[in-house]
Amino acid sequence: MKRNCTFTFCVISSLFVFIAVFSGVDTCRLSAQTTEGLSFGNQQLGEQSADDRKRLLTTDTESVVLKPKTNDSATIHILLLVDEKDHGPAGNGFHDYPLWQRRLAALLNTPADTDSKKVSVEIAWTWPSDEQLGNADAIVAYCYIEWSEKRIAQLKRYLHDGGGLVFIHSATWTKPGPVAAVAQVTGVGGFELYRRGPVQMKLPEPQHPICKGLPNTIELADDETYWPPVPLSDDAVVLATSREGKGKHGSTPEADQPILWCCEKGNGRIVGCVPGHCIDTFDEPDFRSLMLRSIGWVAGADPARFASSFPNPD
Repeated sequence: MKRNCTFTFCVISSLFVFIAVFSGVDTCRLSAQTTEGLSFGNQQLGEQSADDRKRLLTTDTESVVLKPKTNDSATIHILLLVDEKDHGPAGNGFHDYPLWQRRLAALLNTPADTDSKKVSVEIAWTWPSDEQLGNADAIVAYCYIEWSEKRIAQLKRYLHDGGGLVFIHSATWTKPGPVAAVAQVTGVGGFELYRRGPVQMKLPEPQHPICKGLPNTIELADDETYWPPVPLSDDAVVLATSREGKGKHGSTPEADQPILWCCEKGNGRIVGCVPGHCIDTFDEPDFRSLMLRSIGWVAGADPARFASSFPNPD
């Protein structure tokens, strides 16, 4: 694990065993209790308390090949960065960040196979703590982010130290408008236009590890696109495009616009993904695979192998 987490993990593990032995706690039942009420796919989910939001979830998963520069431990630590739902009434499925994190946390804690590697999932609300930044191998952000010079500097250091970042949908839209400095940590400074409706994702880099083996085109029945990128980082590799021209509040000449990209900064990796407005989009099998592969790639794992470690949604 990055920095001094190995020693801390050993101390906490030893304390846990000591308490469990002398208090009669049935440690074999903790995993089931931890994920009780969670689900993924189209299943309903239980309510989540404030304490649940900060709960650390850990499970065995498929053995993955890690880059030594990003992870030398037996566990991949994933941090989900979210905020309160911000688009329309409850239940409409738009920008439902809490629902998304509960589903993804449950999925990542439900491996299809088990081996020596583990995946741990932790939740951060609004912004990670210093401790969370020091511990995470991959941060997956799905919410609007209030950017500041301090936050940009924190993520630049995080990338320098080998961390991985995935930004989904609203996390790629900078408020109140595009900021070039944000592209240093997200790959894009922001966007100006948007469109709601069917989205045809074309994958122009079929040999990239994130895309290899997936269809050249992924159809989303209903989602939202942003464009044009202002700016797109010079070192960004465009992994998916969508044909765009007329937006809700303006237009550009019709052209293929980047809606999925990746880049490497320092010793770290970044993936940005524009689709994700609708919760149902994450149940589309190929899109879901793209997201899991992206998490695996930025965390230093083999993307396809990481994605195949988890069960398909019902």
